[in-house]
Amino acid sequence: MASVAQRGGTLVSGAFTGLLERYRLRCANGREWEVQRRKISEGNWCTRCRDGMLAQRMLSEDGLRRLKETAPAKGGRCLARRYAGTGGEYECECAERHRWKATGAHLLAGH
Repeated sequence: MASVAQRGGTLVSGAFTGLLERYRLRCANGREWEVQRRKISEGNWCTRCRDGMLAQRMLSEDGLRRLKETAPAKGGRCLARRYAGTGGEYECECAERHRWKATGAHLLAGH
């Protein structure tokens, strides 16, 4: 099936014979799973690859800058050196030099 090869995947065994049959596939990252051919035709693919691509899309290029600009408004600072998305945890320090970790979403919400 062309869409499997286009995504860097392979059919592990057998040949495609029907839309409702289940097939074992391997993605370009080596993960294997079973799925109906119709699901692949509908655009479904390896869920771990899909989740990784979605996570990458959610990473804002200016995320770390936004976190570092938000913290001083509350009298603190964000000590992080890398941005891991809004779900990532970041070390922070308040004006009294207490340290804790908070998610990017909480920091951006003003917590």
